Amino acid sequence: MVDLPLRRCFLKESLLSLRIGQMNFAFRKKLVTGLIIFPIVLLIGIAAILWFGSDIVLHPKRRPLEERHLLVNANPADFGMVLEKFSALTHDQYDLRGFLVHPEPLPGEATRTRRMRQRMEKAGVTKSDQIRGTVLLMHGRGGKKEDMLTVAQHFVAADFRCVVYDARAHGESGGTICTFGKLERQDVRTVLDQVEVLLTEKGEKIGPVVAFGNSLGAAVMLQSIPEEPRILAGVASAPFADMMEVVTHAIGNLSSHRVPKSWRAVLVQTASVRGGFSPQEIVPERSASAIQIPVFVVHGERDRVIPIQHAERIFQNLPEDSRKWQEIPGAYHHNLLAEGGDDLYEAMIHFYLDAIQGAVPDPPNHHHLESSLF
Repeated sequence: MVDLPLRRCFLKESLLSLRIGQMNFAFRKKLVTGLIIFPIVLLIGIAAILWFGSDIVLHPKRRPLEERHLLVNANPADFGMVLEKFSALTHDQYDLRGFLVHPEPLPGEATRTRRMRQRMEKAGVTKSDQIRGTVLLMHGRGGKKEDMLTVAQHFVAADFRCVVYDARAHGESGGTICTFGKLERQDVRTVLDQVEVLLTEKGEKIGPVVAFGNSLGAAVMLQSIPEEPRILAGVASAPFADMMEVVTHAIGNLSSHRVPKSWRAVLVQTASVRGGFSPQEIVPERSASAIQIPVFVVHGERDRVIPIQHAERIFQNLPEDSRKWQEIPGAYHHNLLAEGGDDLYEAMIHFYLDAIQGAVPDPPNHHHLESSLF
């Protein structure tokens, strides 16, 4: 017979083995469950990051009007301008809101306009009783048409009419997605078509058309020029050469470059799929190769948003006999035009005048404009 203590010891070991087996089974069950759930949670997290991150790329924040904007809108004559509201309907049924900006025949203080007028006269450009042409101005990402009124103040001093408008998904215009040029370049044609209709109804002509674009607006302008024969010259201020490069760079700036470049590229690809375009389509330096008109490229030496190498690549692809380059020492992205100052604005005006030399100007237009399509 087996000794009783030995039997008890055997029973204890059996019970212990059973408990260990049960614990091992529970552990294995939890481990398998964790191995299944963790990848799912990880994928959901990555998908959420890509979705919300691509939102930032596709949907620029609409800025409210600033005090400086309100001052110009309330008293445009004090800034040398007459503002005529207009709207243009895009092919996908969004309203683009803008201003036709005319030189004010009886300006108020108009400091910038008067100062530029004096510079023009010293350079031998006398005041004309005719509109010399139309400048189409395009703002940057997150900008609005009112930002461009500061630029327009200088151009009206040289008797140019200006057109400023809120790009789709910006300001007062319709739309929710910024496509970096895929749809925006079609909008350029839409705006010019509508402006021609409005001017024709008043017995006026659009005259020679030149363009100015800042940042994203410059990239849109470069993509538009090969498809828009009405534009005779363009000034590209701080343009980007390649959408994928500039957006991945911007995301890197926002994240202090902690996010790997490959992950940033995936985020941009996600945004483009959602937006219905491909980053490989948005390459202004490639568009520059198809441009046959004069283009003036200007960029800030210290630009960290769009490094100056982007502009240099674009410049190299433009026709050698009609391109112009200017680097603004010490200028960043946000203060390029301010750092360039009146010297830069005067250089742009002369560039436009040289480009449209021989074109037929508009007849005199000295009446005040009060019409509105809003």
